[in-house]
Amino acid sequence: MGNAIKTRRCYYTNESLGTREESTGLIVYELVCVHENEAGYLSAGKYTSLVNAQTAMNIRNAVEGISKGDVLDIVASSIRQGMVRR
Repeated sequence: MGNAIKTRRCYYTNESLGTREESTGLIVYELVCVHENEAGYLSAGKYTSLVNAQTAMNIRNAVEGISKGDVLDIVASSIRQGMVRR
């Protein structure tokens, strides 16, 4: 077995991840996957409602065993590395 350390990941969304779709005019909110101590994030889905995106975020984080405090820690660690889309 290797000495690989498993980094935590979480799912995150907020108002700033909403963009207006040119074709429909709807605001679409992106759910992103953030890995601890890694710059950037990956898209994990798009939702036409912030409430739906937040619900998906909460469910996925619960499945991963990630608390709201953990989410804030993981996102902050990624920001420290430089938050850019991968």
